[in-house]
Order: sequence, then structure tokens, then C-alpha cells
Amino acid sequence: MTTPLLEPAFVLHTRAYRNTSLLVDLFTQHTGRITVVAKGIKQAKSALRSSLQMFQPLLVSTYGQGDLLGLKTAEIPEPLKMMPPRYLAWGLYMNELLYRLLERQDPYPGIFQHYHDLLQLFSDNQGEEKHLRIFERDLLSSLGYGLQLTQVSESHAPIDPNAYYHFLFEKGPILAEQTELHHPFIFKGTSLLAIEHGLFENEIMLHDAKKLLRYAVQHLLGNKPIKSRELFFGGLKK
Repeated sequence: MTTPLLEPAFVLHTRAYRNTSLLVDLFTQHTGRITVVAKGIKQAKSALRSSLQMFQPLLVSTYGQGDLLGLKTAEIPEPLKMMPPRYLAWGLYMNELLYRLLERQDPYPGIFQHYHDLLQLFSDNQGEEKHLRIFERDLLSSLGYGLQLTQVSESHAPIDPNAYYHFLFEKGPILAEQTELHHPFIFKGTSLLAIEHGLFENEIMLHDAKKLLRYAVQHLLGNKPIKSRELFFGGLKK
């Protein structure tokens, strides 16, 4: 895939590479997640040092082919306002999901725009928990793991807002028996429909959305925990 001369991008993750360089995972608008080498960035004279900051919109150019590219330039078209500290945990969480779940060089322009819009919202101090839940839902859908939340598995009967359902990642909602209502993954129909439509009328719906979506995300991640949670003990919960 040919990379545009200057492509919109965000930094997702960095790690040391040799003595003076960094490996940088970028989320780009047209190419998706790419890994680049920022050569000599640790040197004082490097023009890239001040640019490669998380949550900062960039215009980047790369060179080379394959899974590991070279970073040629990283420009800041317009500085984003500094994100308030209360949103840093959410930003790091989104970065970790994108870094760990997106395949290299597989474009997701819709998710890129959604991510960009949320960072703008957070920097304007206007983000709400519902925005993070909708991002999780839409990311799962873009990866091909969209949740079936409007019909009962197998019978395809419409979800009854007043009934309770046992949600299974592989199947979807299954009508729960009265004896199962204590199970941690039993959800009322109103909560399933709230997730589907992104309309959360109360804290119970938001709590259920977090529980169900986190379960689905963790299913894709396997046994490896989400590390960004460990960075903000006592901060804004994800």
C-alpha cells in the first residue's frame, strides 16, 4: 500500500531502539497502524523530539517497505490543547486498545476519525463516559466483532426491554432463567438496547455497558491484562 506524502497520524506507543532511536507505533488515517523507526530522536539536535507526543495530531511521512518503516518527518499542523489530567486514563486506554487490537497496515478510517473527535472532545473538557463506551462498541464492530444486541440468539426474537439475558460473546443474548439472575453477565434488555443505540439514560445502563464491553474486549485480548489501568490508580475510572 502506498503511503501518502504527508499522512494524518497519532502516536500510540513508543519504545527504545538501539542507542539514540525509538520504535514508534502510529495510527494513521489511510494506512492504519504502522511501526516506524525514529532515528536519532534522542539526540538534542533531532527535529522529531518535540513532535512525537501522544494525543497530538501529526502529519507524517515515511520511507521504506515492509512492517518496519523509517520516519522521515512528523509535523504538527495545529497544536491540540493539552488534555486535562482527568482524561489521560481514557486516552491511554484507547491507545492501548488500538495498539493491541489493530493489525499493521490495515486502514480503519472510521475509527481514526472517531478517535480524533474524542481527543478533541477530551481536550475541550467535554468528554463523558458514554463516549468511551461507544468507542469500544464501534471498535469491536470495525474489527468484525460487532455485538448482536437486538435479537435473542438462535430464536432471533426481538430483545424484550423488561426481560433478562445471559450474554455470550460467541452467541449473543440468551434468555436467562430466574435462577440465573445473580450471574455477573446477566443484563436487562434495556441495557442491551442502550448499548446498541448509544443512549444511556441512567448509571445502571452505563455500568452494564462497561461490564459487557470490557468482557468483549478482554475476550479478544486473551489473558493479557490492560496495562493502562495500572497507571492511574485513583484516577478517572475507565
